[in-house]
Amino acid sequence: SMEAHVAEKDALIRELEAARSSLNGQVQHDSAEAAALHARVRTVEGQLEAKGQEVMEQLVATSARNETLTAALSAAREDANSAREEAQAACEDGTVAREEVRRAREEGQEAARVGEEELTRLLTQLDDASREITRLTSHLSE
Repeated sequence: SMEAHVAEKDALIRELEAARSSLNGQVQHDSAEAAALHARVRTVEGQLEAKGQEVMEQLVATSARNETLTAALSAAREDANSAREEAQAACEDGTVAREEVRRAREEGQEAARVGEEELTRLLTQLDDASREITRLTSHLSE
């Protein structure tokens, strides 16, 4: 009958509207998720940039400190050489001068070791941050 046909048509229209509404909701949900992920990536990129800046500043500071230590080591070596010459002339101060040379050398070796450890630690931090960006970026392309 005509009434049954109209009722069936209305039911199909309602079903179609419900499906469209559900699809719109899903699309909105997906784009909200994508926007949140983009925002997170931007945040991490900002953090990586800040960390990179911090690492560069620390590298510069470490480099300056190493230069200072090198200059101090050279000065200590010169002092030790002078002391050695004086000790040889005076004979009794030779042992003291050798001790100063040894101590200066040890201080220089320790300074180099500390600088190397700090560089290694900073480079590891950069690697970690870089891996985090790669991970988040690969989520975006999925």
